[in-house]
Amino acid sequence: MSQIIFKRARETMLSEGISKRSWVMRGALTLALFMGLGCESGVKPVEFPALSFSPNPIEMPRPELGASSSELTVTVTNPAWFESVITEVSLVNESAEGLSIVNSAEWSGAVALAPESSREIRLKWTVSGPLELSADLKVLADETEHLIPITTQVPYPEIKLTSNPNGRTTDTGLEVNLYDAAPGDWERAEVYIEGGSGAPLSVSSVCLVDLNGQCIADEASGPFRLCGVEGANPNLCPPVGQLSPLAYGEQHRLSVLFTPPADARRRFEARLVIQSDAATLPEAVVSFRGSPCLRSAPGEACAPVYSIEGATLTQGRQTMESEQFKTQGVLSTGAHTSRDAKSGLYLSGSLQP
Repeated sequence: MSQIIFKRARETMLSEGISKRSWVMRGALTLALFMGLGCESGVKPVEFPALSFSPNPIEMPRPELGASSSELTVTVTNPAWFESVITEVSLVNESAEGLSIVNSAEWSGAVALAPESSREIRLKWTVSGPLELSADLKVLADETEHLIPITTQVPYPEIKLTSNPNGRTTDTGLEVNLYDAAPGDWERAEVYIEGGSGAPLSVSSVCLVDLNGQCIADEASGPFRLCGVEGANPNLCPPVGQLSPLAYGEQHRLSVLFTPPADARRRFEARLVIQSDAATLPEAVVSFRGSPCLRSAPGEACAPVYSIEGATLTQGRQTMESEQFKTQGVLSTGAHTSRDAKSGLYLSGSLQP
């Protein structure tokens, strides 16, 4: 009897142009109805598995340092034993702009998802306004609407530091070396403070500090001087003043001038401390190391003040070297050194080949 019913139902469905998948679904429903009519109560109706989504719910990650956006992949899986057809993938109920579907072109038409197979929906969040937003990912499949809630992780303020000349990145900030200024002349380094995430960065203090870590009132530390603009010079060096919050990619540009004294024959150091609400580096330090260069005559190339790698210095033939230069010679009488904890001993005197 059941075979006759299925045969007639199949012929009717095919004559009306009903798809194979719809025929399977309706055939299963017909079987369930037939069994329900011919048997006692307690027979369960046929249940069809729904699409599954991972993750569900969706939480967009906060952008990494140096980025204003983040991405996340949502996997759509069809656990059923028949094909599922997805006709719409969209974002609805957005509380603010910033979310988008990266691969929306792949979902622009009807997409067939085979049994026990998966496909991906790639979401992108660009922080351009509110730091928190909510929305729903809408997936319409087989005339059934699926809504997956989307929230965002609040980004932290972050700081990005760069300089000209380029500084070496350290755990606490940057290290900048200056060695092109002759005694009595000057050299400039520019420091760029940049917002490094989608959350605004508030800079509360920028100053040169003394050995105790206290800000120096006149914004000058030995031969180093802090200026509140880029492109500063000894005659144009305004104070830093109050700094406005920085959105992602915005910068405050400052200058530090190095002017070694006329009789300088040693290296000088200074520290620039930048305090902000950055989550990773709330107190950033830019260390400056300035070495005067020596010229045998006006217009001649600048020769560096050499360093000696070692804890002691004796008269006689020595190898003099720094990070970029190396030579050998005999020290003159009366030459002496000043100790540097990292690079060794610095010569103050003359070196004869």
